[in-house]
Amino acid sequence: MKFYNRKNEIEVISKDLKKKKTFIVIYGRRRVGKTRLVEETLKKKDHVEFFVPRKRLTPALSYFQQKLMEQEGYSPSFKTIEEFLEYLIRNLKKPIFFDEISNFQYIDPSTYSILQSLLDKHDVQLIVTGSYVGIMKRVFTLAKEPLFGRSTCILNLKPLPVSTTIRMIQDIGYNLVDSIEIWCILGGIPRYIELTQGDSEFKDFIKRMLSPGSVFIEESINVLIQEFGRKWDTYFSILDAIDFGARPTEIAEYIGANITSIPKYLEDLERLDVIKRRHPLLGNKRNVRYVIDDNFFTFWFKEIYPRLEEYRSSLKKIPYDAIQTFLGKMMERFIIEIIKEKNVFKVTSTGSWWSRKGDEIDVVAINEGTKEILFCECKWRNRNVDWGIVEELKQKAQLVDWYNKIRKERFLVVSKSGFTKNCLERMHDEEILHWDIKDIKNIIK
Repeated sequence: MKFYNRKNEIEVISKDLKKKKTFIVIYGRRRVGKTRLVEETLKKKDHVEFFVPRKRLTPALSYFQQKLMEQEGYSPSFKTIEEFLEYLIRNLKKPIFFDEISNFQYIDPSTYSILQSLLDKHDVQLIVTGSYVGIMKRVFTLAKEPLFGRSTCILNLKPLPVSTTIRMIQDIGYNLVDSIEIWCILGGIPRYIELTQGDSEFKDFIKRMLSPGSVFIEESINVLIQEFGRKWDTYFSILDAIDFGARPTEIAEYIGANITSIPKYLEDLERLDVIKRRHPLLGNKRNVRYVIDDNFFTFWFKEIYPRLEEYRSSLKKIPYDAIQTFLGKMMERFIIEIIKEKNVFKVTSTGSWWSRKGDEIDVVAINEGTKEILFCECKWRNRNVDWGIVEELKQKAQLVDWYNKIRKERFLVVSKSGFTKNCLERMHDEEILHWDIKDIKNIIK
């Protein structure tokens, strides 16, 4: 599949590689495209690359020798990791790429100290990637660790922007509506998007995605096991508790843990970009909720986990109605991302608003300088929006306390299926913004 976006990241890596001595560290969640990014950057540059396997020392060294032979035409035998690394750094005057450097801990934990010594003594162009965010940050950013301060460039690779992801899905053959709905489920994770190939309609993909044997059925469990090892089940329980939003006290109560033990786990999940700490935009900042911020994890815990055993065997009927309800909830996330990425209203902050009484507004965006505020309601359903939805949004807007006497209010209603004639006329008269699927298409372009 062709390579999308990442222009800025490639420029950063390429610029650093112009130095004689460089140590580039790229980390992020699994499937986000770290390996592909490095390969695209180095594809016109002579280099060697090694995937670091989770093996014991002897088979790992044999594997490295084989890979070196394939790429260079010659390789001596190695008895230690130090011999292997020293040979590379002393003899190969070209970039060296280690994919999943975190796995060296399974081969020889002293590898990082060996690398420190070699990096201090020699000029080398080294690029490493790793998925395990905890290890990557611990190895490279904590002062007591051997590789602290040695990196010349550190990149935290994020999922693809929403408009790039939509274009990627459309290039596979899906229409715009289906592409948006797939983004709501998979987010901007390139590997997940690649797995949509083979279908061209949303329903067909969902049927295949939720069939026995699909990689998606076990994906969230596998990622947590790979990232957190034996403690994965605690992180799993926390994610199960969060759903679309939960307070730390509610999470602790749900999993039967002391509230003082929860922050560490929440911090790890934040580092992995799976959850996010949120408070209502313009609301009480002590009104904190943790939400699952990763689209796929959100979908998995909401729609797959409750029926996991059925999906593992054979679910007789796909719950399309429940999935449509999920998509409706996720559209607010889509609109927030579009507003931020395209800077549609030149806003300075975006988010959702809610009160302790249960009032909610899907999307709120502000411009601090001009004192403009945008209130948005999203309706992703197969019927036209009528005026009652707009009136309800206007009423809820009055509950938001922000420059009440001087602010300029704007309203936006987003509808998958359009609007009733009466609603369109009244929105036109009151200059209320409204987007249907055609408007979204133009904005994404």
